[in-house]
Amino acid sequence: MLGRPPSGARGIMNFEECNAYLKEFSVDTIIHNNQIDSWLNNIFYIDKKLVDDKDDVYFIYYFVLLAQLIQEGHQFCKRIVEKLGDSSTRRIMYIKYLLQSIDNIKSVFSQNEIEYILYLRHTACHIFQEGYEYQYKNGKLKTKRKDKNIYDVKEMLFDVLEMHNESEVNFKIYVYEKAHPIIRKLYYGIEKFREG
Repeated sequence: MLGRPPSGARGIMNFEECNAYLKEFSVDTIIHNNQIDSWLNNIFYIDKKLVDDKDDVYFIYYFVLLAQLIQEGHQFCKRIVEKLGDSSTRRIMYIKYLLQSIDNIKSVFSQNEIEYILYLRHTACHIFQEGYEYQYKNGKLKTKRKDKNIYDVKEMLFDVLEMHNESEVNFKIYVYEKAHPIIRKLYYGIEKFREG
């Protein structure tokens, strides 16, 4: 739920504003906890479906879920651990376990492979791939994507694909086979947290 920021959010907050902010932060954190749990349920479901059926629609959704988990999920867990990491509550231990698992997923891929995973998410979520193309807008040629030259980004993506016989299907299967055991282990670990 989007709320108006406290009036002092631009500068120093008074005591009441600070308490209101902390209360809102707590509510946001609770909501985000529920949302990440829902996201995990989705990735566990699709991961299990892909065991028997390497359907392209499942793969499309899988890469959306995986990319967001290694980006937003990682950022969320890291922020919670940095702020509350000394706590030994069950939920903090759960978040620490989740962060470690996401780190494990990231560690089995090169940075270029992760960029290709993010590219697959982008292609699944956007009709046009303008972020990966040269654009001429407002009298200027856009040649960068997130501070990287678009030509270099395209070369890097092609290099990744080339390592998989220039087949995106081969790359998808490769990613799935590397991530699947970690996601299954994460599933069983999280089930223990949910049971106990």
